[in-house]
Amino acid sequence: MICGIDLGTTNSVIGYGDELYTGLVSSSVDINTKSQVERDEVGDNIVSSYKVNMTTGESGQLPVACSSIILRDLVNKASHRSGEYIEEVVISVPAKFSHTQRQAVWDAAEKAGLVVRGLINEPTAAAIYVCRDIKDLVVVYDLGGGTFDVTILDPRAGNYFVVATDGDGHLAGDNFDDALADIALKEQKVRIRFCTPTNKKILKAKIRIAKEAMQKSGLPQYIDMEMFNVPDWKLTQEVYVDTMKKVFAPTVRLTKQLIQMNLMSDEKPRIVFVGGSTACPFLRKWVIEETGLESIDYDIQPDLIVAKGVALYAKMVEDGTATTEVDDVTKCLCIEDNIGMAEVIVEKNTLIPVTEVRIFDNTEKTRYLNINLYQGDSVYCKENEYIGTLVYDYGEVREVGDGQVEVEITVDHNGRISLSCTDILNNVTQKIALVVK
Repeated sequence: MICGIDLGTTNSVIGYGDELYTGLVSSSVDINTKSQVERDEVGDNIVSSYKVNMTTGESGQLPVACSSIILRDLVNKASHRSGEYIEEVVISVPAKFSHTQRQAVWDAAEKAGLVVRGLINEPTAAAIYVCRDIKDLVVVYDLGGGTFDVTILDPRAGNYFVVATDGDGHLAGDNFDDALADIALKEQKVRIRFCTPTNKKILKAKIRIAKEAMQKSGLPQYIDMEMFNVPDWKLTQEVYVDTMKKVFAPTVRLTKQLIQMNLMSDEKPRIVFVGGSTACPFLRKWVIEETGLESIDYDIQPDLIVAKGVALYAKMVEDGTATTEVDDVTKCLCIEDNIGMAEVIVEKNTLIPVTEVRIFDNTEKTRYLNINLYQGDSVYCKENEYIGTLVYDYGEVREVGDGQVEVEITVDHNGRISLSCTDILNNVTQKIALVVK
């Protein structure tokens, strides 16, 4: 059995087909005991929201280690619940995740002793669940705890066809909580000596609880700030909504931009809200007003929709129908030219899998050809995410222009990149690994 896992910033879920084997499982980890802990537990050894820093190499050791603990915990729970030994998984990732971030998730699963059968973008997973019953053009607005994705998906031809996707890998509910915490500290004139990391973590937890209470009741909430040696802070609906609009304005801009750039003016998609942060009725109302889209409402809570979709996708992978039923897209892939500009190899929102071939040659006398690879939309490579460097060894020193190579770059169904190089001089082909400098 292949299970589907929604590995979330705040909470994670595992399931298979139509069944979820867990509810929301906190993604927080105690790094001392190497165990999953509850969401609001605070301490120097408690790590949360590490998913936003997911990467490979030395800097990614903590996110990868923490993710592996959560993945293992989920699989153990699912094995107990289902009565079957589970080893194979499909994992959902933010659509904006780069090759290195996807590789980090893959590494975390392997560290947990699991076999990864595929990755799927979170909005695509959500749309798989939503579009089982609704065959309309949809916009998936996915705002979780750590990342934002927006995807246009067209299921009208009978499959799940991703038209385009965009988002922000560092904007979501955590940013909103941080903004409210900053306002509380400023309004209450808290002295710096009381602003310890632990006190700030406690304040954020209290703000989150108050925020969720206000979403349900609409009433002001009072937040105990005794640990800062100041009176309680009053969170009003006015402050809540004003702060929400300031923090999440980029999500509306990206949503409107994606629609304008990829749909005809007479195409009217419907919007589905996904992710824990969209449980807020103020946010949903505001996004609908700004975009003019009709919402698709579900009885299921929004932070379970991706999990439902990835569980269904896992069944597709098991049945062998995933690659024919789901068409997804990739981020822009580019290389750096000799003045630091981005030369696009794979355009943004290109259907995957995709293979592109380019000819490169050496602009100096050398034995090694170095090609820097990036993902991102900026024309300046330094503003994009560095993926790695293709290092090709000619085996001998070549004069300028004598080292022509044909580079084949492939982005697979999982959004991961593979490379091969053919030396035009001797027609020798090698698979090349990316070296991260």
